[in-house]
Amino acid sequence: MKRLGYLSGSPRISTRLQAEEHGPACHVAGTINGFLSAGWDVFPYIVGDRMPTRWVAGSRIRSRAGAMQRLAADLLRIGLSQWHGRNAYRELGENLGWVYERYGVFQSLGLVFQRLGIPWILETNTPFSLENEREISRRSVCFKSAAQAHEKRAYQRCDALVVQTAALKDIVVDFARIEAGKVFVVPNAVELLRFSDLAPIRKFSAPTIGFVGALRRWQALDQLIRALRDLSREEIAYHLVVIGEGEKKREWQDLSQTLGMADRVLFTGSVPAGRIPDWIAGFDIGFCGQAGTVAGCPMYFSPLKLYEYMAAAKPVLASAHGDALRLVIPETTGYLFGPDSSSELASALRRAWHERGSWPAMGIRARQVIEAGHTWDIRISDVIARLQDFLQTKGFPAVV
Repeated sequence: MKRLGYLSGSPRISTRLQAEEHGPACHVAGTINGFLSAGWDVFPYIVGDRMPTRWVAGSRIRSRAGAMQRLAADLLRIGLSQWHGRNAYRELGENLGWVYERYGVFQSLGLVFQRLGIPWILETNTPFSLENEREISRRSVCFKSAAQAHEKRAYQRCDALVVQTAALKDIVVDFARIEAGKVFVVPNAVELLRFSDLAPIRKFSAPTIGFVGALRRWQALDQLIRALRDLSREEIAYHLVVIGEGEKKREWQDLSQTLGMADRVLFTGSVPAGRIPDWIAGFDIGFCGQAGTVAGCPMYFSPLKLYEYMAAAKPVLASAHGDALRLVIPETTGYLFGPDSSSELASALRRAWHERGSWPAMGIRARQVIEAGHTWDIRISDVIARLQDFLQTKGFPAVV
């Protein structure tokens, strides 16, 4: 019975075009479409798609929010979880092979289905409690201990847990004291249809590096801006387009001004999700410079931007983490540099500049790498097979 209940309890994660959270929206849509391509019927229950538009477009509870605002947000999350858990069951029923839930703070919509004998597969893309404790930009929870306990219980109770990277798997296994065998690593991927028939949006005629994502500390854009200023003294004249919002935006804009780079660095802010492929098509190189650590741990994100740059046939300039090490063939599909290494970043930028005539061919090869093994259809087909085998060892019947 290939019938999947797809659950997402976060009130801010939405697949609507107005959604501020571009990455999560693409991840949700990619996962659902991957199951559909594998022959499953999918019945989504996405709370963010049921919320007013203002909830999903720019309503983030930020670190500077007062205690009362965070308290109100927590109470809303808890109340919504209880109500939506019951309502999801009323709408979807129990005639499902699996339920697959994207975890959100205080959200466990799949628990009611599990109690009725349906396998509950939980997906988590970040250690929420750890980030809330250690990363100022991620502090949006008032009931910290309760949130941590809820997250831990959800990881322990679910029948299988899906994460994006091996580093995140290590973190959640240690955090929740769960068996490593129930945790499945499924890196990000891309839907190629979104990156076909593009209409490039180009703001500079000169060679342009582009970035798409949340403007947070670990994205290392300050390091890139400084490197571009230094290289300009060698008549290496890159321009930079930065797409996204975040707490570092004003600081990095000011840095560009201070370094005399304001006319060569464009901060667009958020752009409609449907136009992001066209913006990427206007880049010459995509930048993904993640720092070495986040929340005091080795970098554990699977950066969607890497896959999107390459799907748009762009070479990438990336720090050497797990996904980039698998995707980027130096001087063939892009350039690698050591995380947090200004000297290696500068060297990679120099190499790229002197090889700029090769960028179009590198982009074509980058797209071929994505087509060959990094689409959502491929990802989900693979994890379905692995989950089938694992769940049968736990006594669940095969889904046919």
